[in-house]
Formats: sequence, structure tokens, C-alpha cells
Amino acid sequence: EMNMSREEKKRYESYLINLARERGMFATAKEDGLVEGEKIGMKKGKVDERYIIAKKMRDKGKPIDEIIEFTGLSKEEIEDL
Repeated sequence: EMNMSREEKKRYESYLINLARERGMFATAKEDGLVEGEKIGMKKGKVDERYIIAKKMRDKGKPIDEIIEFTGLSKEEIEDL
């Protein structure tokens, strides 16, 4: 068993407290990053889906105004497909 002075005990306790805080911050940052990544992925998936639908509609000869109405894409985006 180690015999520590009061000052050493205080420093060690402070170290443990700071270590726990750091771990908490990293865990929170990681969780926030995962949530943000999931949001970005979902948003990209929705964008891709809109383009797929617009391309199918255009290939079937649907009017651009109708494609805009159903997909929310701009005329320029549809013309670039």
C-alpha cells in the first residue's frame, strides 16, 4: 500500500476528476458527431432520391413543371440530369 501525503492525495483526486471530465467530453463529442453524421447521411439520401424520381419522370416525358412540383428540384437541376 502506498502512503501518500495530503497534497499528493489532493493532486491524485484532482487528476481522477479531470480524467472523468475529459472522458465525458469525448463521449459527448463522439455522440454529437454520430448524430450530425446521421443527419447529413439522411439528407443526402433524400436528395439522391429526389434526383432519381426526377430522372424517371423526365425519361417518361413528364412536364418539367410537374417534376418541379413533385420533387422540389429547380428547373436547372432537372435540366442537368
